[in-house]
Amino acid sequence: MERKMTLKYAALQGSYWMTFCSIVVYSSVFLLSREFSASQIGILIAWANIFSVVLQPIIAGFADKSNKITIQRLAVLIALGGLAPLGIILFIPNVKLVVAGLFIIVITAVGILMPLINGISVYYENKGYNINFGLARGIGSLSFAVASYILGYLIKKQGENIILVAAMILFAFMILMLNMFKIKNVDSSPEQKKSPVKSKDKYFFQEYKMFSLLLLGVVFLFAFHNMINTYLVQIITHVGGDSKDMGISLAIAALCELPAMFLFSKVVKKISADKLLKLSGIFFTIKSVAFYFAHSVVMIHLSQLLQVLSFALYIPASVYYANQVMKEEDKIKGQALFTAALTAGGMVGNLLGGYLIDYKGVSTMLLWCIAFSTAGMIIFFFSARKVGNYELNEAKGEYIS
Repeated sequence: MERKMTLKYAALQGSYWMTFCSIVVYSSVFLLSREFSASQIGILIAWANIFSVVLQPIIAGFADKSNKITIQRLAVLIALGGLAPLGIILFIPNVKLVVAGLFIIVITAVGILMPLINGISVYYENKGYNINFGLARGIGSLSFAVASYILGYLIKKQGENIILVAAMILFAFMILMLNMFKIKNVDSSPEQKKSPVKSKDKYFFQEYKMFSLLLLGVVFLFAFHNMINTYLVQIITHVGGDSKDMGISLAIAALCELPAMFLFSKVVKKISADKLLKLSGIFFTIKSVAFYFAHSVVMIHLSQLLQVLSFALYIPASVYYANQVMKEEDKIKGQALFTAALTAGGMVGNLLGGYLIDYKGVSTMLLWCIAFSTAGMIIFFFSARKVGNYELNEAKGEYIS
């Protein structure tokens, strides 16, 4: 029964990450076909990120407290809210303001769905099911890789509108998978409904000074990371490639995440999380340099192999590290701050990357990537420190790729 539940949940993760790939990763390809500039795309995605960050805790809190609607049904409603605008975009004339507004809604919906999808695993864990979250999340990365490759091929053959068609099909598949789960709400006692005790915010950053500095390093590293991911199509085109090459490149990066995801629990027993964070910072920087000196599609593909020791290593290492340095009452806040810093880096990367490509060119943007990743790496070396013994907080959904 538990194996069946894990497989079903893995299929749900797979459907989500394929949808994420079609909407978020290929957004730049589609919007360029609708005559958006790189800087306009950056602004659009940044606004979607802001809305996601604001709405995620609000909707998650509603899902926790509501006795009328389950987390599964809420996820279905939000998925439908992301699906509907795609159909409108597909058939309306190219009115930029309308397309931009609708696309922001779609990207926001995808962002909001992430904690809800992860929350379904928590629900079943609390019911006594032993869901292998690492395996399910690994299937998500594998599905992302497959979707990346297929979409790149289809765009070359059918044109950019195939992105909308694929995203609509994948949203529908995700809704189907969500309906495979039977979730019931449980009435909470008054004590359970009360908000948990929080540490005093004004003293938090004073108490965790090195952790606060580390967050700045995360912002720098993910400004670089989002620049090369959001504007990968421009980078690929710059070296003579096309959408099919972009799909292959994304698939390579996603497949490289699998070893780190499956083996990290064994690696961290031998190498502490602070050292693994520093190692990821080194390879983020090496990757940025590799991208700058890549003058062919093959070299871009080879640069993506560095994903295994950069992004794929950082994600689980950050979860372990936050649980190492935080007091019990601050552990959730530590994870949330890592996510916030990552998102802030994404906003910086999307906005600045679009401007640089439009007015300075791809090469200049890649130089900024080196500067950002180097700054992040240096900050990691000064701020990531080992503090005593620790255990992994196994609350599901605390880390993503």
